[in-house]
Amino acid sequence: GMEISFIAKPFYNFTVTADYGFTDAKFVKNLTQVVVNEGGKRTLADRDFKDKRVPFAPKHTLHLATCYKADLSGGHALTFYVDYTGMGRIYFTEANDVYQNLYGLLDGRISYSFGKSSSMKRGYTNMEVALWCRNILNKDYALFYFDTTSSGFMQKGRGIQAGIDLRIKFNR
Repeated sequence: GMEISFIAKPFYNFTVTADYGFTDAKFVKNLTQVVVNEGGKRTLADRDFKDKRVPFAPKHTLHLATCYKADLSGGHALTFYVDYTGMGRIYFTEANDVYQNLYGLLDGRISYSFGKSSSMKRGYTNMEVALWCRNILNKDYALFYFDTTSSGFMQKGRGIQAGIDLRIKFNR
């Protein structure tokens, strides 16, 4: 596989990043026994998954992000951050018969940072309040899958989420 990263700062306090990953992970030889239903009777059979993709290793991954920080008076700042993460087809079984097609998640965050405070003898040096949102487009996707002898179980990824963070950094 390979990975490529790109970071650019086209102007003051603005950053753009892009990351791409490529993985061509396939089984060279993977002999195993699987349960086979033949005529209502379950038996074990040998199976070779040679040339099948390794489960949980997407062939393509992509991450794009932008961040802009607006410096304000008094050491305060307003920061805008948006990122997109894309995952190529992910196989969940050695047989490559259960998979999640390509999907992407869009996230965002807006934060306001307060600068240094002289109002407290040993006060905080920085405080930040942020609004964030994950999976803004409420994308439906499979996160995990496992197979038992009788059925499979799939865990779905989380839908849209939003929240507020408060961070305080203290000084001694």
